[in-house]
Amino acid sequence: MKKVAIYARSGSETALARQLGLLEAHAGAQAWTASAVYTDLGKGSVRERKGLSQLIADVQAGLVDVILVTELSRLFRGREFAPALYDDLMTGKIGLATPDGFLNEKGSMPLLGLAISFHMLEMSRHDRRTAFARTFDGATHN
Repeated sequence: MKKVAIYARSGSETALARQLGLLEAHAGAQAWTASAVYTDLGKGSVRERKGLSQLIADVQAGLVDVILVTELSRLFRGREFAPALYDDLMTGKIGLATPDGFLNEKGSMPLLGLAISFHMLEMSRHDRRTAFARTFDGATHN
């Protein structure tokens, strides 16, 4: 039996509850039982993500076979967490699934790598736009 971990992150309790409901329904439809549920409440830019940190520790301890998330950005919003899971995801040691399906089934590893790379590129672009906006905003108010 697969050890499925549900991970949800949101800035509001209502949205977090919605994500959990969707993920639990999907797990049930797949005949999976969630072995653990990890959550983080707060904006994606928050560095302290206790739920994700515990999920990573449990993956490294071999307690998780599949991570179920609503979308990739729930898991990899901050760049600092990606390396901790990247190798396990890319080698197929653990699965990554969304309600739309697996992102790293055998034969689809290039798809997952591309999705993670694209997400990281978008995060870098967002960081540059934010830095530019702060610089420009500061320049107009000085």
